[in-house]
Amino acid sequence: MADFRSGKWRTGSRSVDGVDALIAAVLEKLPRAARTEERLIYRLIDDSGVHSWGSAMSLIEFANNRALVEDLKRALSQRKPGTVYVAWTLVNNGQKEFLPEALAYAMQLIEQPREGTTEMQAACPLVRDYGTDTQFHRLVAAIRKYQHADLQHYQILFGYSLYSEKNPREQEIAAVLLEDKRPFASELRYCDIGLAEMNRITGLQFGTVTGSIEARDKRVSRALAWLRSKEIQP
Repeated sequence: MADFRSGKWRTGSRSVDGVDALIAAVLEKLPRAARTEERLIYRLIDDSGVHSWGSAMSLIEFANNRALVEDLKRALSQRKPGTVYVAWTLVNNGQKEFLPEALAYAMQLIEQPREGTTEMQAACPLVRDYGTDTQFHRLVAAIRKYQHADLQHYQILFGYSLYSEKNPREQEIAAVLLEDKRPFASELRYCDIGLAEMNRITGLQFGTVTGSIEARDKRVSRALAWLRSKEIQP
């Protein structure tokens, strides 16, 4: 905002098809009131249901503003769509004052299937990376519950809960998949996905996900035996 109002945006290579010029023109007409930033924060949070990524990226600039912290706590408590994604983005950038409210909303989304995946894209990794042990185990329980009750929600849950930067918690999620020998796509099965993730998460090599079913089953059994030796049950 300061760059736009000072004209610094003109000195770089930011402008794309006049968009920056339009933003600067709008800001020139805004009053330089003390509450201008607060008004922007409230609007971005209020509109997060229709463009959560855009709101989240913009709100990083105001991460330590008390107005953002308090209003996001309110919006999360009211289960406002889009706010879990905003909170997840800000938590990843170090602002965690609204983490309890964000985790409570995330757990509700995880345990109650609904249409749309944007919120789940944030809810699952939020619980995986920042949730308490109890909350994380509820996430694993939800994956196990919807494994047969709601295939779409099952795929959303494990799909957004895996593939982090080797979070060891993912071993418990992979364990659920390792027990699932149903086909996922083409010749790939859910247990094959679990096997590949075990290779990645642990850094060990239980075997590839290619070859005959019999060969892959042996590799899956090897991974399950290793998990049980670590007292991680599927």
